[in-house]
Amino acid sequence: MTAGKPAPEDFSGRFLSRQDSQPAARLRLRALVAGLAGAVLLAAVTPFNNAFLQGTPLGGGHFPLAPFVLFLLLALATCLVRALFRGYRLFSGQELLYVWVLMAVVSGIAYTGLVRTLFINLTAPFQFATAENRWQERLQPLLPDGWYPEPAAIETLYNGLPEGRSLSWLEVVARIPWPAWSQALVAWAGFVLLAYLAMLCLVHLVGRQWLVNERMNLPLLRVPMVLAEAVDSGGLARLLRDRYLLAGLSLPVCLHLVNGLHFYYPAVPQIPTLILAGIYFPPAGLLAGFAKLKICIYPAFIGFAFLAARQISFSFWFFHLAAGLLVGLLAVLGYHVPAAALGVTFGPTLSRPEEMQMIGAYGVFFLFLLWLARANCLLVLRQAVGLDRAAGAAGIRRAF
Repeated sequence: MTAGKPAPEDFSGRFLSRQDSQPAARLRLRALVAGLAGAVLLAAVTPFNNAFLQGTPLGGGHFPLAPFVLFLLLALATCLVRALFRGYRLFSGQELLYVWVLMAVVSGIAYTGLVRTLFINLTAPFQFATAENRWQERLQPLLPDGWYPEPAAIETLYNGLPEGRSLSWLEVVARIPWPAWSQALVAWAGFVLLAYLAMLCLVHLVGRQWLVNERMNLPLLRVPMVLAEAVDSGGLARLLRDRYLLAGLSLPVCLHLVNGLHFYYPAVPQIPTLILAGIYFPPAGLLAGFAKLKICIYPAFIGFAFLAARQISFSFWFFHLAAGLLVGLLAVLGYHVPAAALGVTFGPTLSRPEEMQMIGAYGVFFLFLLWLARANCLLVLRQAVGLDRAAGAAGIRRAF
């Protein structure tokens, strides 16, 4: 590693230490306007792209693609404006992070995070009511009238507008029965806003435990943080010219370019990203659990494992392989337990025993996190009843 450069593991710690020691910079109105404009634009385009065009998802998911692209374009524009107008700062690095977070959060609402299933959930008790399930008698009387659209609007939602594909977009928007939906949309919009407010408050309550006490790595935030720091230091151009960065980018670009050309032009050879490794293991014996093993090559997950803490990236593959060895070990000892009951089928099937295992694991993990955060929880509780920060911290030191 080059002298004078911190290890990748220390970056989030340095960033948090700097944030703790220095007061937060003032967020200018332009950053808020840019974030809201980008969020509204993505919220409008995402359903059309995802549902109608069946294109690559723009918003939602574990790492929203479109917000990061807009964030990178704003970073490049900031550096270009600074170079052309002698140091004029369009956005600071922290403001760019605010813009990115706002777009990433709001863009998920328009499709995967909410709207993708909201309209189906609102209308399913009416659309799928039959004489057999008797929803009209048992369920519908319990539902508040103002929370659901009128029956005529529900029929249009599922069957579409008459000759809708021959209409222009403006004609489609004009023929939507907005009065039938307005009351329900206003009611559920209030619920959504309150739900997001509650989640933000929960993050504020437990965020210090994660970021300060545990020094959580936050792999998905690492790249935007590095770019934001490069914008503030004026080293974005040097960062984008880094040979290791260019080499890392070229690998997935070439991989997906070749496989994309193969999809449209089969004569172009394909680079395999799925290896059926189960054929190399015996169906019985200690390695029987790997008879259905598949090795999938995802450059994005490789990058995530590089940015994540070593303990996390190590545990992913170690315990996955250990679960496969458990199946073979039990078979050798004479215990023939179905693989579905162990949750290690190495396949896409999710059976009920696996679901119960997942729920139990979440419960144990929650209790473990609660135990780790006991000092922070006591501090929050003391502050909630009126004690100041100094008194709460002193009480925690005495108790723990």
